[in-house]
Amino acid sequence: MITCEWDIVRNSVQLSSNVEAPLKEFHQRRGATYEALLELVHPEDRAMVNEEVQRALRNEDEMDFKVKYRIIVPDGTILWTMNHGQVLHDEDGGKPVRMIGVSMRIGKRE
Repeated sequence: MITCEWDIVRNSVQLSSNVEAPLKEFHQRRGATYEALLELVHPEDRAMVNEEVQRALRNEDEMDFKVKYRIIVPDGTILWTMNHGQVLHDEDGGKPVRMIGVSMRIGKRE
């Protein structure tokens, strides 16, 4: 299980220290942004994942984000993952400023 925190205002993503080597290397090389992480999502799942994130940011579904999708790590391995997160808002409760969550690997295909 990996924990993730996305500072929406700065577009900066922090991953927990237990990230596997291929993902950690990609994260360090490509940059710690939402767009960089979205690049890891399988092309067939990318639009769906982005729409779920945008839905959470628009306050739909109680700001909850829960989605199952595939990622492709740099060595070409396809991993199924389940992400669950929540959007946090500014003090006025209106503007989304942070998303926190967990990602769990649920399967693998070479």
